[in-house]
Amino acid sequence: MDGRLVYGLDLGINNVGWCALRKQKDGVDILAVGTFVFDSPLADESKPGEGLKSKLRGQFRRARRTTRRRHQRKMDLYRLLAKHGFLPRKMADRVELFCKQTDPYALRAAALERKLEPYELGRVLCHLNQRRGFLSPRDLMLWGTTRFEDDEEPEEGAAGKDKDEERGQIKKELRRTREEMAGFETVGAYLNSRLRQGATVRKRKIKGATQAQQRAEDERRFRRTDRHMIEHEFWTIMDRQASHNPLLTKDLQGQIHDLLFFQRILAADASTRGKCTFYKNELRMPRAGLTAQKFVLAQDVANLSVMPSPEAEFRVLTPEERERLVAELMKGTDLAWDEVRKELELPAAIFNIEPAKYKIIGKDGKEKTVTQKSGTKEKLRGSQTVARMRRILGDKWDLLGEQAQRELVGEIVSIRDWKQHPNKRPEAYRRLDLFQKDRPSKNGVKFSEREANELATVDLPEGYLSVSLKAAKKILPHMLKDKVYSEACQAAGFDHANPEGELPTVDRLTFPTDKDIAHAVVRASVRGAVRILNALHSDYGKPDAIHIELPRDLAMGAEQREEVEKRQRKNETERKEIAKDLVALGYKPNGTNIKKVRLWKELGGAALPYEPDVLIPDLKALMSGDYEVDHIVPRSHALDSGMANLTLCTREFNTQVKGNQTLWEAVGQREPERWRRIEAHVKSIKNMPLHKRQRILAKERPEDFSGRHLAATGYISREVLKLAQRMVENKTDVVVAPGRATSEFRKFWEIEDMVPLHPEEQAIEDAWKAFLAKADAGQATEEDVKNAKPPGKTRSNFKHHALDAIVVALADRKSLKAMTDFFQLVELRDPRLRDKEHRKLERAKTMPDPNLRNKVAAALERAEIVHRPQRMPKGQLHKQQPDENVVRGMRNGEPWGTEVVGKHLVKYDQEGRPAQAYPLGSNHHVVIWETTQPNQKGEYERAAEVVTMLEAVRRRDGAAAARKWNKDHPEGPLRPIEPVIRKTRPEPGWRFVMALCKGDMVEMSDGSLGLIESISIDKGGQYDCGIWHPFVANKMKDRTPKNGYLITRVRSERDFGKIAARVVLDPLGQVVYREGGRE
Repeated sequence: MDGRLVYGLDLGINNVGWCALRKQKDGVDILAVGTFVFDSPLADESKPGEGLKSKLRGQFRRARRTTRRRHQRKMDLYRLLAKHGFLPRKMADRVELFCKQTDPYALRAAALERKLEPYELGRVLCHLNQRRGFLSPRDLMLWGTTRFEDDEEPEEGAAGKDKDEERGQIKKELRRTREEMAGFETVGAYLNSRLRQGATVRKRKIKGATQAQQRAEDERRFRRTDRHMIEHEFWTIMDRQASHNPLLTKDLQGQIHDLLFFQRILAADASTRGKCTFYKNELRMPRAGLTAQKFVLAQDVANLSVMPSPEAEFRVLTPEERERLVAELMKGTDLAWDEVRKELELPAAIFNIEPAKYKIIGKDGKEKTVTQKSGTKEKLRGSQTVARMRRILGDKWDLLGEQAQRELVGEIVSIRDWKQHPNKRPEAYRRLDLFQKDRPSKNGVKFSEREANELATVDLPEGYLSVSLKAAKKILPHMLKDKVYSEACQAAGFDHANPEGELPTVDRLTFPTDKDIAHAVVRASVRGAVRILNALHSDYGKPDAIHIELPRDLAMGAEQREEVEKRQRKNETERKEIAKDLVALGYKPNGTNIKKVRLWKELGGAALPYEPDVLIPDLKALMSGDYEVDHIVPRSHALDSGMANLTLCTREFNTQVKGNQTLWEAVGQREPERWRRIEAHVKSIKNMPLHKRQRILAKERPEDFSGRHLAATGYISREVLKLAQRMVENKTDVVVAPGRATSEFRKFWEIEDMVPLHPEEQAIEDAWKAFLAKADAGQATEEDVKNAKPPGKTRSNFKHHALDAIVVALADRKSLKAMTDFFQLVELRDPRLRDKEHRKLERAKTMPDPNLRNKVAAALERAEIVHRPQRMPKGQLHKQQPDENVVRGMRNGEPWGTEVVGKHLVKYDQEGRPAQAYPLGSNHHVVIWETTQPNQKGEYERAAEVVTMLEAVRRRDGAAAARKWNKDHPEGPLRPIEPVIRKTRPEPGWRFVMALCKGDMVEMSDGSLGLIESISIDKGGQYDCGIWHPFVANKMKDRTPKNGYLITRVRSERDFGKIAARVVLDPLGQVVYREGGRE
């Protein structure tokens, strides 16, 4: 078939828009478009800052595990003590002992002075188990060795700072406890003394107290203890009581001690160490090693650029400067930027990642200094390994010599696995012995016991680099010379862009594993893309080209997403304030005017960048003057309309001087004296971001749009590119573009409005237009400005992503050239464009197809929106908090048991009384039954059975246990396996029709497709199940029949008759399985 076959993909957080088209000489044929929707790994797609579902599940799972282990330890201790006569065997007698008899603190003090009765001693041991004291992870590593009171290991980074503050508070509380208990033999005796004096030892929540008041009350009442204090008290009590009670043998004391004080080691994940990027048989290098530390520092220094003086240009560091800086950082010291300047002997230097400081006028009218931190570093961090070793050894570290230093760090890193298994504790002691021996150095350095303890437990940087030691030794010399990492790899003989070499072309792609793409959101999106590409290849054959759009926020972590949302909220607040000011002056608050005001505020009171003699004194002068928003790098070259490429200038300068050139081309190459004045002025505008000042004064144009915007870089882009390239013959025919790449094409081709808005979104759009019209007429009030809400990104319809996929497929260098040519005519103010008809004609020349709009409309009309079903029983089984007063009147149950009663999971106490009732979580599925024979009216009746998530999980786990039993006991008797979805009904005369889960796609009785929303039953027993059109991305508040996005709402068993069948579609919309219908 003639024409070039192109696949376009638009990757999103929970969907992939796709398009298959053929590019002909005279236009394009859009073969098929659609959107494939899958379950997102994010906990809440509308609130990306909350993180992944797995992270939230892990938090609750760890809390449950901790509670279970604590209970298990308590029960094991109770059984052991009861077995030897130190506790009653009956629970009621234990409750009597624990709650209604002697104060445990008094018994702990008395244990040092007199013989305790067996039950009294048991009460003391149970109390020690309940309050066994704080133990830090570092103390856990140090367990069994000599402990020093001031032991503390600093953390790095923002999270480390929080940990330091928390640990500092804990350390302060422990120090106070030690000081106050001086003169007391044990901490129990000290706490008992406080109680006898009327003081307290535990915290108490004060209702209505402020945070400061609660903190002051906690400081007055609470006395913190640590595990070492409690362990010391335990052995002291055992020594005193063993002479009074012959049952306290050494063996029993050891058993009790292990139950009381056993603590699992915090295990590292041994599977995280992968293979080297370049040498596949070599392991990756531990980050803590000295070579790895130098490698990282050299990489940071290689990326550093310096402007030696305000008059100079930015340049990379020389080899000598790199060596000096890396050597200084390898001493373990962090270098502030003033210290870097001093080290390099460049007192007036400015560095590319140094925070820029500038002065602004605050709302209070006072001048204040602001630091621009985005994309910068406060300082250069030194080697963390060396810093921590110096903290322990001091001058001994230097006496060791370089070889011995490497061997010492290597031993610490190599023996780190003992932490992963509690049974390997003896290695810690062997390590201590090793560190107390002479080191292999000229001076025969020997470590003290304290230093040996510190070395045995020092917390060196975790993780691994992406390269092995073998590869690092080849790359490092080039980075220290004159190259950045990618160039150093190439100089060392490695293909940094394609380390795996050429991979053969395949007809079917395989899914990337967790190790291939570690980022869960990106991995889910790429797997969706693989499904689409495989399906397209099966239906349409091998493509000639694949175009993929990768959103900027796809690979962001939770913190990054939260930061982006925060910045967006800040910008929105700023725009509203500007709109208010514009309306007050009688000007229209449209996008151009708001942008103009933001650029004026960015100058911070300085003159215009291009014209040092032109100063705009106030907002009124700005709006009434002849000023324009200018593209610093011409739009025809960069197609960049972001704030970083915009500034203000007069219309006269723009038309008569700059035109479609950069400032250097327009002024610098022709008027040197004028250029020097402008250059000095721009450098003095401290309020303007440094990168924008550099762009204004740049003497070379940046890489043009075709090279930069149509080819995204970075790790995620490379992974996507590597996968897609295996499906085409020519690797250069696969392009992974960033998310901003297609926005200009959508606007320019005038197809942005092809997907209709939901009525609620349309109402916001109409209200904003009405506000602008009101403001333009000078009739807008402050209340109107306050209530005005500009329309945001409309994504309530999944067809938006299909439209983006069409644009991605069409966007190529030919279309780009046509568009930039048109913008060049605009920038040159070509007189031909003044005529509206001629302007339309010139724009039409840039279109990939003269009938593009109609073809796109037809393609979107038949677009296939497919939702991938998620029928696995997983999710919240019941709510976290119990309902109050529900247990009243409930019958008793099994002691310590649980049971589903109605819509609650009821937990019973030790006597079988209902204690707590937790509302059940979501429902997993609804089974629809139908009579085998029609009724008198000739109709087949339907019935429904809703199965909760809790019941579905019980069936799943029960089936797994039955399969395991049957496998282990083939001789029988075999256990029955109950399916999650039952397809048989005990009552005769009924047949199974279908089972519907949330997210299933269904075929309605009229043949249309719908999407099942969550299924619920209200208190009156009425069903509530919304069936939406598949293209609906955001469920709107309006759930009445007039909502065009909602097909119907199932409110009774009879309403289920509107559903003809459940269908499963392939990614392109073809039915592969149908459940339902009448035979």
